[in-house]
Amino acid sequence: MAEKRGGGGKSIIWMALIVFVGLVAYVLGGGGQIVKLSGPGGLGVEFLRQPPDEQSRKALESQQKKLQDELEVLKKQVKASQDAPPPGPKPPTPTFSGRWTDQMGFVYTISQAGNGFTITQINPLYGLMTMVGEGIVHDNQLQFGWRAADGSLGEAYLALSPDGLGLSGTVSNAMTGMTVPAMLYRQQ
Repeated sequence: MAEKRGGGGKSIIWMALIVFVGLVAYVLGGGGQIVKLSGPGGLGVEFLRQPPDEQSRKALESQQKKLQDELEVLKKQVKASQDAPPPGPKPPTPTFSGRWTDQMGFVYTISQAGNGFTITQINPLYGLMTMVGEGIVHDNQLQFGWRAADGSLGEAYLALSPDGLGLSGTVSNAMTGMTVPAMLYRQQ
């Protein structure tokens, strides 16, 4: 009797390749340029960072007050949810507070209060806030909803690495229907 072999490993490779090609297409469609592209062993891509143009900067600046106001409301909601003491002892919640970065150089600030938190994203080209969100901590995982300055919104699910220096998971955009992998690195 012949044994049937699964192709699970190949499926994962194909899925990763599809996500990679989709991300490259998304960035190129938005006017980005590729500086370096690496092949199968070290699959990767490096995009050219364009200097900020005045129109884009003004569009982001016009959203700053709205994002800042939304962040303050979210912080109050997180704090209010922490006022009631939880019943009985529970294991300590990992600390996610601090500054994190991604591969594109965006800076994320997480402000945690117990098992609630807020998160902001700063665009490195403009030095302006481009996203706010709030969510909850489940063990070593973050789950949050976010809204960006361009009006898009979505959800993210990120897990803390065992060494506490990385977050990995997925980010979903409700406007585009896309879900992409995400990696954040703790700044030290």
